[in-house]
Amino acid sequence: MGKYLSVIVGSAVLAVGVWGIVVTWPLLWKAVQATVPAMCVLGGLLAIFVGVSEIRDSGSSQATKPSAKSS
Repeated sequence: MGKYLSVIVGSAVLAVGVWGIVVTWPLLWKAVQATVPAMCVLGGLLAIFVGVSEIRDSGSSQATKPSAKSS
């Protein structure tokens, strides 16, 4: 019975969501337009942070590696 209930509730929530998107489309589109540039800025900052962190890690790991001596 629980499986059928989840399908019924999921269908109802899907219908309400589609109705909400249709009714509020202009507002939703404005929200998407406002969110995309903010996500680009945050993604760029994250990429810079990760790149700098990798550069620092590679520099410190090379300095602490013992050199292999050949016999």
